[in-house]
Amino acid sequence: MIQPTNCQRADTPTMHEINLSLEPILNAIVTGNVDERSLVTLAKDLKDKIEEVKEF
Repeated sequence: MIQPTNCQRADTPTMHEINLSLEPILNAIVTGNVDERSLVTLAKDLKDKIEEVKEF
């Protein structure tokens, strides 16, 4: 790793691996004039259907 030569107060850089498969690629908001339980059920059903799509 290349170390800075002219900046003595700089911290040593660090590298971190990022696994993008663990990050969500889609956020959806479900709203409507129904009770919260119905919205939660709809959101869970929608999530399951989206996860079934093989192209994702």
